Amino acid sequence: MSLEDDPDYKKIKLESHKAFILNMMKGNSATESYSLAFPDAKRTTAGVKGSKLKRKYGDIIERNAPINMDRIERVANQTLHNLTLMAFADAGEIVDRDGNPKPLHSLSKGMRMAFDKVYRDWETDRKSTRLNSSHRL
Repeated sequence: MSLEDDPDYKKIKLESHKAFILNMMKGNSATESYSLAFPDAKRTTAGVKGSKLKRKYGDIIERNAPINMDRIERVANQTLHNLTLMAFADAGEIVDRDGNPKPLHSLSKGMRMAFDKVYRDWETDRKSTRLNSSHRL
């Protein structure tokens, strides 16, 4: 069954919502798809409303979207690359003498990408009242 034959898709009256669905099926994120369907929307609006439309039309998208192996492969390769950077990283490149993370701007681009999530998690934990020595990098 093609998308045009899908009974739920036929019920959608707004062309912008149909454009959103088509962009989601191409492998774009909800934010990207919303931005393409609604070009005047701000990025934050696109993120929130794109997420809502994705939930609303998720069944249609899932039923009709082809498996996007190219995107899956790109994400897998990027993840593997980041894990490799982390595995072979010198801890001295990311922490100072006291064991505190160096500012992100002082790290190389590859190190920033690899350690960005770890660094953000540490910053969140550092501000919590439950901080202890196990939270150090």
